[in-house]
Amino acid sequence: MQVKNITKMFALLATISMLAIPANAANYTHSDKGAKATVRGKTLYLKDVSDDGRFHSARYKYDNGNSEAGLTNKAGYQKTTSVTELSNINRVKLCKSQWGRPMTCGSWSKYHG
Repeated sequence: MQVKNITKMFALLATISMLAIPANAANYTHSDKGAKATVRGKTLYLKDVSDDGRFHSARYKYDNGNSEAGLTNKAGYQKTTSVTELSNINRVKLCKSQWGRPMTCGSWSKYHG
């Protein structure tokens, strides 16, 4: 009986450790242009928080700012999309679509290294 409980405890601890974010990972939020970005270490969540029929995107930097990529959320109001990189996401810039014109973007978030 004790062996089963110990096995269950180790399985639970292993699961928790796989889900845990490293202590040096940056966790932050950045809101602009009707969108909200939430960063949890290597994962970026992009949520549309404006009910205006336009879509949002995020430019982000990772790998200590050496690499840059983008994420688009066309899912709609109050919907969230996400992306996970191999290294921590350090900065985010949010953009909003415009009818018949290029997207408008805000400024980069503070660097989180």
